[in-house]
Parts: sequence; C-alpha cells; structure tokens
Amino acid sequence: MADSDFAMNESVEDDALESNFLGNGDIWTALDGDDYKDFLLSVMDKCSRTSNIKAITKDYCLLEYQPKNSLIAFETLFKHEEEQALWQAIYPFLPGIENELTLCELTEDNNRGYVLLKFGEARAMWMFQPLFIEQFRVFEQYLDAKNKRHKFMIAGLGWDITKITDNLLEIDEGPLYEEALEEFLASNPKKTKKDFPSVFIDYSYESLLETRDMGIKDAYYFASRIQEVTEFKCFKKTFYCLKIEVLDFADQYIDQGMLVNLYVSQNQLNGYCPAVRDNICGYMQLNAYMSDEQLKNMGVNAYYDDGSDFRSAVYTNFNLGYFVLMAIIAWKAPIFLFPYVLIYPIGLLICWVIITIREYFSHQKQKD
Repeated sequence: MADSDFAMNESVEDDALESNFLGNGDIWTALDGDDYKDFLLSVMDKCSRTSNIKAITKDYCLLEYQPKNSLIAFETLFKHEEEQALWQAIYPFLPGIENELTLCELTEDNNRGYVLLKFGEARAMWMFQPLFIEQFRVFEQYLDAKNKRHKFMIAGLGWDITKITDNLLEIDEGPLYEEALEEFLASNPKKTKKDFPSVFIDYSYESLLETRDMGIKDAYYFASRIQEVTEFKCFKKTFYCLKIEVLDFADQYIDQGMLVNLYVSQNQLNGYCPAVRDNICGYMQLNAYMSDEQLKNMGVNAYYDDGSDFRSAVYTNFNLGYFVLMAIIAWKAPIFLFPYVLIYPIGLLICWVIITIREYFSHQKQKD
C-alpha cells in the first residue's frame, strides 16, 4: 500500500518513501480505498479554492481546508523555491486526544516531520507531526530540556479494521510474541518454539499497540475496545471517530493507557458498524501534535512566523503608496476637479485603515 508522493498506483523504489506513510497512495487508500482518485481530486479542488493560511515560514506555506460538519480537515503543503510555491503534499489533519508523553527525538524527512514519543514504560513510537512547519522548532527547543514530558494530541488513521468476536485475541507475531517466546525458552531450556503456548490479549483489561514489519515507521498494529463512537460525513462519505485506549497492560501500574482518536473510513471496516464496547483490531498510522492551548501554557506562540506581520506590511505599503500617489495627482489637478480626485485617496485611506485593523486583530487573536 505504498505509492509515490504524486503518482498514483505506482510502486515505490525509493527507500526513503517506503519508510514513510505519507505517500499519497497510503493516505488516500486508507481514507477511500483503492479507488481513491475521485475523492482525492475533489479534496484537491476544494483545497485549491477555499483553503485558509495556517502557517507561513521561510521555506513552507501550509494551507488548511475544513469541510462543513467534518471532523477531518485537509492540509496542503507548499515549499518556497525561487519565488515559486511548489506543491509538496496534501494530507488529512486528524484532531487528537490529549496524552502526556516523553519527547525523545525529531526528524524531518521528505518535507515531513516525525516525532519519537514514549508513553509510560512502553517502547518509543514514531508519529507523524501534521503541523511540523509550525511546531518543529518548538519541539527542538525542548529536546534537551530536563522535563521532556509534555501533553500531545494523539490521533490515528485506521485501515483494515475488524471486530473481535470475544475478549481474547491470539498473538502469533510481533514484539510482544517474541518477548514472551524468549522468556519461555529461557525458563524451559529443554523445550523449543513448538512447545510454546499461544499468547493471548484479554480485552477486559488489556490492549495492544506494536510495530509490524510493514516498512512504514509510523504505522502500527493495534487491538483495543471502543469507548466512544462519533459518525460524521466528509465529502459525502461516511467516517467514524473511535475513541480507543492502547498500551494498557495488566502488569503496568498506570491509571490508563494511551488514548487515541482513531479515524476510520466506512470502507475500511469490512462491513462492520462500530459500537461502544466492541473489541477491534487492525492497523493505524499515529499522528501527534501540540494544541494551541498547550503551546500557550509553555509560553510559545503557536502561530510564530506565520506571515501575519508580512501580510500586514504588504497591505500597508501598497495602500499607503497608492494614497500618496493619488494625493499628488489631486494636488496637481485643476481646482474644479479637486473634490472628485480626492475620492480616490480618501477611499484608499479608508481601505488601508480597515485592512490594517483587520490584520492587527487577526494577528493578536493568533498570538492569544
């Protein structure tokens, strides 16, 4: 399920792309199945015409389109090169649920940001950072800090989801299985792998999240019980937001596991309709970002370097220049035309004041 960034239904030879989940084929297959082209084109059309600027930095511009009544938004990433804005990627933004995790590492790969986070005593996990052009430098400031535990919003994009008919799931591969097998063989030197009994997860008090050999660093196999279900529409297609809990094991002394808002397209459910308290398993790509409120509590402006000051300066200089020009024309015009010529600079002055005030309050709102 790995496609190139922009070509659809083509195999990927580049190892760098194979190690990421954000090839268009991966994202859009999870969102709309193998025949995702029409859905992708609809999203691209809307994003190109009705997106709002989310952030602007020296190298990137991030636009966001929020469909009406949809929990999922869509981000379009452009890169500045030689006075041109080159389209890099388009992907969904999935609102997450708050968890406290330890920040371990950051990486930027193929114009994408990834953050390595650790929950409790579990293994550190790579997660996609959908707002990396806004927040990446913020994260870098805290990598060497003594307190690396911060609140992150965690979400997942799910695919190939199935219902588990009972409370037990047999595990026959993956890190959990290998760890249990190693302990069994160490405790029973005369026995072999064939003698090893199966490993089971009991969903009455446990959940699972582990890597599988898929060649995608931010994708995981999971099994959990649904706590909440929210159904919504996006581009006339049915999606579900499932609140689940992972990394909750009986031998860990924690109040709860890591909470995840799991977003699933109806066509990834294999005919199953999600319900509260159902046990499910499948695959998901993990997303992690910081909320504006969290950044504010850390004393950081979530919208730093977003271009507001730049846009305000452009509007101001443009309109002020026009005002001065028209004032000169009015000064040189015949006296009987003077009142009429003044209409232009006065009108421009009013526009300049309105735009400047609007930009000022817009920037203040973003800072707050």
